[in-house]
Amino acid sequence: MQLHYYPLYSKFIEICCLPELLIDEETLLSVKQKDILLSNLPIKTDDVLECLQPLKSDIKKFYFKNFPKIALHLFNVYVPETVQTFTEGLNILCALSSEQIIEGLAYLFHEGKIKKQNTIEDVYRLITQAADALSDSDKWKLTNILYQPKEMIDQLCDLLLKIETIYDPFYQQMQEERTNFGSSLTTAEALINQISIFDNQLLNHDTKKDTCTVCVLSPFFAYFLFNGRDTLSNKPAILLIGTRMVELLNTANEQLDDDTFHELAKILGDATRYKVMLALSKGTKTKDIAETLKMTSAAVSYHTNKLASNLLLIFQNDEHSQEQPIKYLVNKDILRALIQKLETDFDLNE
Repeated sequence: MQLHYYPLYSKFIEICCLPELLIDEETLLSVKQKDILLSNLPIKTDDVLECLQPLKSDIKKFYFKNFPKIALHLFNVYVPETVQTFTEGLNILCALSSEQIIEGLAYLFHEGKIKKQNTIEDVYRLITQAADALSDSDKWKLTNILYQPKEMIDQLCDLLLKIETIYDPFYQQMQEERTNFGSSLTTAEALINQISIFDNQLLNHDTKKDTCTVCVLSPFFAYFLFNGRDTLSNKPAILLIGTRMVELLNTANEQLDDDTFHELAKILGDATRYKVMLALSKGTKTKDIAETLKMTSAAVSYHTNKLASNLLLIFQNDEHSQEQPIKYLVNKDILRALIQKLETDFDLNE
């Protein structure tokens, strides 16, 4: 499978994900991650976050766990690759009709249930059902977008433009590293061969597309995420990866030190995430997990990506499944290492 590096979409994703670093404690880097991701950086991440502080109250107005996916999904569906600048892409989003925004949201939260014959009332109902699974605060934010789509997207694009203006000088200083890394990823095999724990089935999952869009993030993003082909836009699958994730992934299985152990224990300590991991390991489909756990498909994807980025789950191709061609295997080596550390620390074998 051919990999296609898309610089503009990469930048849009990075701008959308910056709020996570500012207000979501789950994105804080562990000591090991800092050692790898922040070494010899031309910028200081604390300086970036300090510059964004004046926008923190505006960011909180929009941000919730799946906030980045809303803007990214609309961008992926409606902005063609011929667009050359960040501002031009935002202008296209601002020109969307309320119906287009709502349809994009519906596919994001209820992919598989949206049919061409659905009325706009059906779509509103499905998104409202998705909102019911959120916290009161997040439900309020999503409902605002639902009932004021044009106004909220216009305000969101205005905020993203402000973030981009502040962040662009930092972003440009890391351009060479992103470009070099992105240019090196020409095929799925080229990436797979760099990551020791994956077999050669990774990303070779989509029989209807022979390319995968690669979005490369600056080095301090500990992201290694995969989203399958978008059924609304029929665009290729997307691989999202930070420039230093290959090094980080390859060190994950080398030694389970205290820092890594505590980080993994914290991730598994989230009861909902543990249930998602258990269900995925048994081959349960994302939409079925969402219904069982009374949450949105986007929320399931959030937990899945968190687990995969920390190598607790490993992608594997399932060529016999058209509906969910990627399945997830539990990384048993890491789980065994976790258990072994507990046995050693507490003398459980005595």
